[in-house]
Order: sequence, then structure tokens, then C-alpha cells
Amino acid sequence: MTTSATRASGLGPRARSAQVIGALWLVTLLACDGPGSDTALSPSEGYRAEASLHKVQLSAEQAARWEKSGTPHQVIGDYGSFKLVQVDDEALAALSATESVELRDDSNQLLLNAGVIDTASEHGQSLRGMKARTAGKGLHLVQFAGPIQPAWYQALEATGVQIITYIPHNAYLVYGDAGALDRLDTHVRTARAVQWNGDYLNDYKLHPSVLKAVTSTYTVQLVKDDEANGTTLALIRQLQSREGRIREALGYVNVTTALTLPQLYEIAARPDVVSIQPSFPPKKVDERQN
Repeated sequence: MTTSATRASGLGPRARSAQVIGALWLVTLLACDGPGSDTALSPSEGYRAEASLHKVQLSAEQAARWEKSGTPHQVIGDYGSFKLVQVDDEALAALSATESVELRDDSNQLLLNAGVIDTASEHGQSLRGMKARTAGKGLHLVQFAGPIQPAWYQALEATGVQIITYIPHNAYLVYGDAGALDRLDTHVRTARAVQWNGDYLNDYKLHPSVLKAVTSTYTVQLVKDDEANGTTLALIRQLQSREGRIREALGYVNVTTALTLPQLYEIAARPDVVSIQPSFPPKKVDERQN
């Protein structure tokens, strides 16, 4: 296997991939340095959840009127120029008849490449929580109740997990060892700002096109972790049918090599694997290149 950066060495067990919805947002290098904000519109802008509670965004003027009139609501976050609040079905129906409000139930959604998880739904709640783990490192998803405030980010960082990337809406993918994940588990159980958290399951790592791609070449993306990467790279070398290529960038290790679908599931069980997607050689499409 050729490489453009230093190889790592490490350890780690193998495990079977969990059978859940296949989903993935992280198939490119999406580094994040601080509190995130949505840079792309949700495909379900204006989405109304089936749940009995709803999120509404109010201007500062609207929020002041609500406070004065005693309109029933619960403040999720105060952002100065606007507030994000929660109301029930009855209050929302009454409001819709009297004034224009910005419904933000879409902020309950995790936007993943293979689908959307509404974390407030029954299905989303079934995926909630940190499963019991014996030891070792792992990836985890943490979603906040609203646009992420600096104090929320700092409290998450203080648990000792490595914040890998932002995921719409209002979520982060994080990575840590057993100690950091234990502290994270304690934090998410008590932090009111955390709306939902769930394990980053093995099937989330497989891009849906993997199942129908006409190729034997795939790119496996790892969180850069010298200890864990060593075992993962050794496994890839053992399974690959030809020499691969390793590149490092922005805190990731990207390995492009030839593998089979069953082997991809085996690799997805590694704790430092973030994504697996098909890799195709570039094609000439310019008229001069024919």
C-alpha cells in the first residue's frame, strides 16, 4: 500500500455491523473548528413534525409580545435577535390564525446522505442513547436543541471527546476513548441543551451507492488516530486485492483500495472509520480531451 503520509500503528477488535438504516453525511472532509451553523437549506424547510410539540422561531419583537400576552411556550434558546421556543399543537393552531410564525420542526432532523432521522420521532427516539461498551474508542452523534451556542460547544469539548465535524441540524460527530465517552454519557444525560444523542452505527459509514456501485475500488475515511489507525490499516492491507493509496488531510486518513462488499462491512466495524464510498477514476469530458 503506497502512502503520502506516515502510517500509524495501533490495536482494536473486530465486530459485526449493526443492521439499521444506512445513512451517512460524512463522505467528504468536513472539518469544523468551532460552533456550527447551517450553511445549506434543509430539503424539508417548513416541515411540521407529527409529534405534539413543535419548535417556532420568533423575532425579538414577537417574543416580547408573547411574554406580555402570556402565550404558552417554553424558551429553548435566546439568540438576541430571535428566540427559539417550543409550543404544543393547540398553541400552534391558535398562533397560526393570528400571526405569522416560522416553524422550525426541521431542526429536529439529522440530514444524512442516505436519509433523514427525525430525532423527535418515535423512530429517532429508538436510536437514542449510548449503548453499553466495554472498552476502546468510538464515534457518537450529539444533537443540540437549537443553533449551537458557544457555551454548549465548550461543555461538549470539556468532556474530552474529539469533535470531528458539524452535521445539520445542530449536531456534531464526536470521537473518544472509553473515559471520554463515559464523561460524554454523563453530560448528555444532564445537559438541557442536548436534545438527542446516539451511537454512530456501522451502517451509517457505508454510502448507499456502495450497494450498487459497479467498481471494486473504494475510499475508506478514518479519523486520524495513530493508535487505532494502525490496526485498521493492517486489516485493509490484509483484505485488499491490490496495493492501495493513503492520503492524510484535515485530521483524516483516506485510503483508496480494492475491496469487496463483505470486506467493507468488516472494515466499517472499526471504531476509527468515518465513511466508505465508491471511488471512480476521473474521466475526460472536455472536448479537447475527447
